Amino acid sequence: MAIKISIIMLTYNRAHYLPMAIDSVFSQSFSDWELIVVDGGSTDDTENLIKNYQDKDSRIVYIRKDKVLGISKCRNVGLNLAKGEYIAVLDSDDIWCDKEKLAKQLDFLLKNSDCFLVGGGVIVIDEHGVEKSRYLHAITDEEIKKQILLRNQFAHSAVLYRRDKAQAVGGYALDVKIGEEYDLWLRMGRFGTFYNLKDYVVNYRIHNQGACVVDRLGGALDTLKIIKKYRHNYPNYFLAWIKAILRMGYYLWLKFTDRFRF
Repeated sequence: MAIKISIIMLTYNRAHYLPMAIDSVFSQSFSDWELIVVDGGSTDDTENLIKNYQDKDSRIVYIRKDKVLGISKCRNVGLNLAKGEYIAVLDSDDIWCDKEKLAKQLDFLLKNSDCFLVGGGVIVIDEHGVEKSRYLHAITDEEIKKQILLRNQFAHSAVLYRRDKAQAVGGYALDVKIGEEYDLWLRMGRFGTFYNLKDYVVNYRIHNQGACVVDRLGGALDTLKIIKKYRHNYPNYFLAWIKAILRMGYYLWLKFTDRFRF
């Protein structure tokens, strides 16, 4: 029987969090899936941990890439290996908190052939699993497309999308270091509709160490490039451009003040 959903999980030295992520996949009520774990060359116990899971369940596929490929290339490795008609993403430090996530999202896509991508609400947790905040994005296609240049309306670990539609627009962009999924959504949205469930579907983990200022500056620059690329496809470009410029200015200021800090 053909696999319905392929779940792509990228990981690197996250053996501590992996069991929680993988167990949340096993907890899903929908079971016609494969889990593709793409390991970027972990030096901890990740490989042994995954192989232990493989011994118990043949639905798990483990791919190890010792050479540093970058996030987009690793995501494309998973996408190109996927056998499922639909793609879900779960980063290895996140947890699906709704056992009906896959079932509800698949049901929506099956009933709405024009919809390419469906997401859901996000619960933000810290390194210890303590909830810090929660939020819902815009729900309908019209609302999402009004706001998507101002802010990405989909958390990556919250989505389910059509594999053929993602591959038809080229998969994850290799020229984007931060925000590769955002660029993919914007390409897909030119040809199909979006939707977000009103349910909270994922615990999204943030880490205290966060990204360095240089990484954040690079992310802001990538965001500016992305919104400029799709300025003719979605509304509110000018407001989004101002927001991105202000964000870049803020990180430049942080970088400058850090350099002269005694």
